Amino acid sequence: MSLKIYCGSRIENLAEKLKEFLLKDRRGKDPFLFSKVVVPNVNVAKWLQIRMFAKDPDLCAGIQFPFMEKELTELMMAGLSPKDRAEVELLPDHAYAKAIVSILLAGPDGQKEYDKLAPFRSYIMNSDDSAKAVAITEQKQAAMTWQLADKLANLMDSYEVYRPEIVEEWLGTGKCPYDLPKGATAEAEAALARALWGANGKFQQDGKLLSLRQLYNRVKGKAPSETPKTIYFFGQSTLSVLQAQILVWLAKTHNVVVFYRNPCREFWEDIQTAKEERKARGESIAGANPEEEVICENELLKTLGIAGRETLRLLVELEASPDEAERIGFDRESLDDEESADETVLEKMQESIRRRTSTVATCRQDASVQIVGTPGVRREVEMVYNSILGSVARPKEVQGKRPWPDCSFSDIAVLVPDMQTYRPVIEAVFDARGEVPYGLLDTSASDDSNYLRGFLSLIELGRRGLNRERLFNVLENPCVQRALGFAREDVVKWRELTEKIGAFDGFEHDDDTGYFDWSSALKRLRLARLANKVSDEDGNDIPLVNAGGEEALKLSEVVQLLYRDLSDTLFDGSGESRDLPLLAARRDGVARTDCWAGRLERLAKSYLAVEKDDKLENKVCQSVIGTLYSLGEISGNQSFELAASAVEHFVGGIPCRKGGFLTSGVTIGGFSSLSAIPFKQVDMMGM
Repeated sequence: MSLKIYCGSRIENLAEKLKEFLLKDRRGKDPFLFSKVVVPNVNVAKWLQIRMFAKDPDLCAGIQFPFMEKELTELMMAGLSPKDRAEVELLPDHAYAKAIVSILLAGPDGQKEYDKLAPFRSYIMNSDDSAKAVAITEQKQAAMTWQLADKLANLMDSYEVYRPEIVEEWLGTGKCPYDLPKGATAEAEAALARALWGANGKFQQDGKLLSLRQLYNRVKGKAPSETPKTIYFFGQSTLSVLQAQILVWLAKTHNVVVFYRNPCREFWEDIQTAKEERKARGESIAGANPEEEVICENELLKTLGIAGRETLRLLVELEASPDEAERIGFDRESLDDEESADETVLEKMQESIRRRTSTVATCRQDASVQIVGTPGVRREVEMVYNSILGSVARPKEVQGKRPWPDCSFSDIAVLVPDMQTYRPVIEAVFDARGEVPYGLLDTSASDDSNYLRGFLSLIELGRRGLNRERLFNVLENPCVQRALGFAREDVVKWRELTEKIGAFDGFEHDDDTGYFDWSSALKRLRLARLANKVSDEDGNDIPLVNAGGEEALKLSEVVQLLYRDLSDTLFDGSGESRDLPLLAARRDGVARTDCWAGRLERLAKSYLAVEKDDKLENKVCQSVIGTLYSLGEISGNQSFELAASAVEHFVGGIPCRKGGFLTSGVTIGGFSSLSAIPFKQVDMMGM
């Protein structure tokens, strides 16, 4: 069996070569057997289906597009015996972050290297006292805890995937094989690694839940599944050390074909960044003078190609020096033999990168590459909008020749560095004018999910008290309206009524200043049912029929129900936040109410409901409940802040999509999600 790597600077050439392989493989074979093409994201799969395979519908129907980690896991699982396969599974999402929170919040009992974690623990503690477990009592402290855990989880995952030898040394000798900076933080990282993967760690090598590295360690001495097949990997811009090791292991039995996008067809593994060049000359980075830098390389390749350079070095090492006992058929081929026309500025820049030349021949400026400065984000979006209209408009509608003939909206992409910042401006400009259809990628559940917003607004109402605006943030949520059985029109009437009767803040006051609290206002509403009128804050009578009638009494019921349930769920009798376990044991399959998972689940099911065919909201609903019940390993009592912040942090990041993609309109998304897809026009903002 073999490992075949096709390199090319043009993604279209790689896709055509992949298409040749697939057509040959599927010719004369069972149409119900699927071929698999491993892709980095769903956008690349969509592009292949729409642009490359559209003329071959039979080919489209016979291909599956799994992601890298999922497919590698399945292939390694196939190398285990049926008994071992039933006993292990890959770690679920965010498992590291939740385990790290458990490690950092626990006391010194049972933690051999507890003191070494002090740099991390001091970040989330309210005091310098590290002799006991940390109690999370504030919203800010809870958010800081999950943010730190997420950063550390990404760091530990990067060590496993890109530098697995460091992890193995930490778990073995306790020393790092590289000359990394010493100090308390480095010792804390090593201690955290041992707390996760050591002999007594959260995820031991002989446990049931395994990371990708641990799973590979179990199977690398064994042969892959006995049935040989061809496995395609397409569009991967980078490969890690661990992924490369797994590909070599798979190539012992299978034919592994990798389509790798290589921006330069020359030998460029030795290219160095400006920082690396100064370090090689023994110069101080801090004292370097940019004016003295000598340009001897293609600056774009040197600046933007570092990740690709590391992957290329890794592939060369695999080809040059595999172990004799594990030698496989290794072949690498370039698909960049043809010469470019070099007619436009963009083509000249691309060709200079492919040839690794330091300069671009002078040429007349054209519309292929344009750099425009703008005074602000809104003006930037407006200029991009006008540029799109000018590119798609017919020649008779614009002055001059269009730079891209036959350009449609679906041929255009807009890349943004930060969707959270640009999204409201993009929607305001594009929706107001309405001439350009578009689809938004890289949005999140925190922006698009009514269910998540409703859950968090309920928590905020309970956390900060019964304020008018916080109350109506809950009542205006469609999921809350569906669960409690009222409509948006009812909420409009309730808002008008509360403004007239003067209900502002707090449910009930003990002193004489409580005329404007909700208890007094609701009491006036109930008394008004007898007199069929209600008085406003100035003493003027308002007929109850004109003020809302039965709707007003419905408001009274909803407000009292909300206040009672939030108080009973989140607070004890004295008004202080309850301290409960995040997850308690279950009895007869029913969640106990003496834990935060059970209490918050009951609150969500009582006040939030989604339609059965709404895929996004149902996914978010399941993720909210699943996140709550995945916090059980964090021992000790905590306030609800830790559980609520976990939902906001993890569920809020669920990726969403608004509108179509590559079908009817302009595609707007982040640099990483669209960088591998060729468009006729690409507008980059925020540069």
